[in-house]
Amino acid sequence: IVFDGTTWTQPTGDQSIDDPKYITVFKNTIFVSGDATFPQLVVYSAPNDESLWTSAGGAGQINAGFEVKQIKPFREELYIFGETQIKKIVVSGTDFVIQDVTKNIGCVAGDSVQEINGDLLFLSQDGFRTIAGTERIGDIELGVQSKNIQQDVTAYILNADLPSVNSAVVRR
Repeated sequence: IVFDGTTWTQPTGDQSIDDPKYITVFKNTIFVSGDATFPQLVVYSAPNDESLWTSAGGAGQINAGFEVKQIKPFREELYIFGETQIKKIVVSGTDFVIQDVTKNIGCVAGDSVQEINGDLLFLSQDGFRTIAGTERIGDIELGVQSKNIQQDVTAYILNADLPSVNSAVVRR
């Protein structure tokens, strides 16, 4: 639902989904995902118009190929987290293009994804990992941040109700 300061409206159109869990803004475009009926879709509005969700107006859908656990923009790219894969959406000319990041690491708790100190931190199958920019332009690093507490994190992942995991960044 969109609130313009006066009125609440529900966006409709041939590219909209009814019940998204995740929403973000990337390149002046609204992106949503996590719909129970279409869990693999990342759907976007027309650029610069959050109420326009028709393909004729510039809205569209991208199939991630897996159930989407979270979507987060990071350094001019939109990351799509699945349980065992990560992809990203980049801008190529005037189009959004999906690219593989990794096919063997994913995010087990969608609400664990946070940007901290210029990196994206998320809970994966083997602990807390980061997506970090490197000195090479356009390159990223997937680092493990929880080696010192690996046993505790692994035990938590095995026993936790992962869909109910939440996270928050506490500054200082």
